[in-house]
Amino acid sequence: SNSELSNYSCGASLHILLEKLENKKIVLDIWKTLFKNENYSTNDFFNAIQKHPLINKATIEIIHDFIYNEGGIIRAIELLNIK
Repeated sequence: SNSELSNYSCGASLHILLEKLENKKIVLDIWKTLFKNENYSTNDFFNAIQKHPLINKATIEIIHDFIYNEGGIIRAIELLNIK
């Protein structure tokens, strides 16, 4: 369904964004945290990012904008193009 496709696309996008802003090990830590539960949501993903001790505060703000703020996806893409 469109809803499932949107969820997978969003998860993949968040994975790529977090890997570019931080590193692969941190991304794997986040997924391991999420996979401990049978179900998880975007809010759980963001909460795991907030609780991770090695994630930069700027990264948390970018991910927050990506998920919750209008235009956050575009700003994240533009940021990645600059790097």
